[in-house]
Amino acid sequence: MTGDGGGWSRRRYLRGVATVAGVTGLGTGRGGAQDGSTGLPTGERRPALFVHLGELAAVRRRVLAGDDPWASAFETFAADVRESLTATPRSVTDSGGSTFRSGDPGSGESARADYTAAIEMGDRVRDLGLAYQFTGEDRYAERTVAFLDHWFLDPETRMEPRLTNGIELYVTIPKLWYGADLVRNHDAWDDGSVGSHAALEEWTDTFLSTIPTATPDWVQNIFVWRETCRAAGAAYLGDDGRLREAFDRIRADGFRQRREDWLLANELQRSEGLSYSLYALKAFVTAAELGRHYGEDLYGYERDGEPALRRLFEAHVPFFFDPEAFDERFGEVGGFAAREREEGTSAYELAYSQWEDESFLRVVRSRGSEVRNEPTYVEQHQDAIDSRGRPVRDERLLGWTTLTHANRFDLGAGDASDRLSGQTGR
Repeated sequence: MTGDGGGWSRRRYLRGVATVAGVTGLGTGRGGAQDGSTGLPTGERRPALFVHLGELAAVRRRVLAGDDPWASAFETFAADVRESLTATPRSVTDSGGSTFRSGDPGSGESARADYTAAIEMGDRVRDLGLAYQFTGEDRYAERTVAFLDHWFLDPETRMEPRLTNGIELYVTIPKLWYGADLVRNHDAWDDGSVGSHAALEEWTDTFLSTIPTATPDWVQNIFVWRETCRAAGAAYLGDDGRLREAFDRIRADGFRQRREDWLLANELQRSEGLSYSLYALKAFVTAAELGRHYGEDLYGYERDGEPALRRLFEAHVPFFFDPEAFDERFGEVGGFAAREREEGTSAYELAYSQWEDESFLRVVRSRGSEVRNEPTYVEQHQDAIDSRGRPVRDERLLGWTTLTHANRFDLGAGDASDRLSGQTGR
């Protein structure tokens, strides 16, 4: 085994597996498949928003075999899961009131408290949901449902189902739905101490109805994140009409700001143009990954005869290796920070999986040469930001993309036949 992260060993791999499952090995779970079989211990094989459980089963096999890049990423993921099992749940009521409120960036920690709570809770719900699928162990699903109940359903702590802040909710609420979909069939929802799954679906439907649908005159990343949020909620509900409309808006208007060189004009005008460009790139590829599982092809979408999303990725490659060149062309001082590099490299992990372009893989491995550093909102993200090479982590929605989305072309025969079969039903 040779890992991109360095210092990898079989012993560390086994310790990481044991951290999640509680045993040396990924376990058989609640009546699910045995180790080495083709399925997950939960026995499920369906889309779950940003992953397909058939592909996740293939990832699990590669982790069991100790194959990188997945096995190295599993160890880092396992550490996050261990922390989440004992974490204290948070909600918007911690800062007073039941509506989500967040100040602008730079407004201070207390003004951003709801935003940081949503980031942290989304991380924990997603990671615990994934741990349940990897192991089949009830404790992960039960903790996931308890956290979801705390955020969405418990009358004492719930967030009201309406849009109050745009971008902060667009990049956090879908992560909670993602985790919820990973445990949607678990009987923890039938425990009388928590709200029902039907109540969460009702919350989601109400929340989606408060998101605006008009296309702004000035289209930039917030518009794409908005439609990605809408599409994720629609997929969670099985609402094909709203899902299709969201992707239609992205295809029709999301690429409106692209220039002839496939850089993004409206992001370039901002004070941190390269950083915002990578943020937009992340929005597009997150939407594309959702669409891949629900019959909405954004990866293959063409604009003026060109493969639009791939061209966006190609256009941004040079700046990872010479960020000062961006400053020279567009007047931004100081290149970009480690956090923005992480924003980009975790997106390029998905792009490499889709197109097997070696320049995209070089970007994924490029971390560690950033011009400057800066802290992020949530402490558990910082190790990924400070590290070099794989595994890479998306702090927005997807988490350790090297674990769940890397090298899809190399997951093994037998997975492709049904992973993209258009299974959108429940």
